[in-house]
Amino acid sequence: MEKLPNKFLLPMSLFFAICFVVMLIGLQMNTLWLNRLDTYFISLIQLNINPFKTELFNIITFFGSVTMIGAVSLGVLLFIYIKKKYRLLLFIACSIMVGVGILPQLLKRLIQRDRPSDALIQETGFSFPSGHATSVTFLYSLLATVLCFYLIQYLRYKYIILLAAFLLIILIMISRVYLGVHYPSDVLAGFFLGLCESIFCIYILNKKKYL
Repeated sequence: MEKLPNKFLLPMSLFFAICFVVMLIGLQMNTLWLNRLDTYFISLIQLNINPFKTELFNIITFFGSVTMIGAVSLGVLLFIYIKKKYRLLLFIACSIMVGVGILPQLLKRLIQRDRPSDALIQETGFSFPSGHATSVTFLYSLLATVLCFYLIQYLRYKYIILLAAFLLIILIMISRVYLGVHYPSDVLAGFFLGLCESIFCIYILNKKKYL
C-alpha cells in the first residue's frame, strides 16, 4: 500500500513547529507585524456581519467543538478496533489525548492571552493558541491521512478526502475569527501546531510500523 515518504515528514513537522514558535514570539514581544496581521484579517473576515453568516459560522464552528471532536475520535477508534489494529488503536488514542486535550490547554494556561472582547458567542478560557484550530487541524489531517494512505486499500478518491479535510479546517478557523472568539494569530498558531503534531504522528507511525 502507498505510504508517505518518511524522509520529508520530520523536516515538515519541524518547519511547522518553528512557524508556531515565530507566532508565539511575535505575541510575547507585541510585534507590529502580528498586530497588523490580526487587524487586517479581522477587518476582512468580519466585514458585513449579518444573522445568516453568524448562524452559518455557528454551524461550521460546531465541527470543531468538544462534542464533535469526541464523536469523531470515538468513531475512528471503533473503526480501528474492528480492523483489529490494536497497536494503532493505542497510539491514535494517546495521540488524540495529548494533541487535542493536554497540549493546547497547557499552552493556553502558560501563555494566558485574553480573548477578544466583542465576541458574537460566549466562550471561556484563554485565546492562544486556538483550541478549535489546533484540535481540528491535528485530528482531521491525521485521520484523513491515515484513512487514505494506510487503512483503506485502493481508495480512489483519497485526494478529494484530503482536500475536504483541509477545507473544513480552514472554514472552522475562519468561523472562530468571524464569531470574535479568537484573533487570527490564535487560529494560525493553532493550525501550525496541529500540523506539527499530526505530521510527527505520521512519522512515528511509519518509523515504528504500527500500521
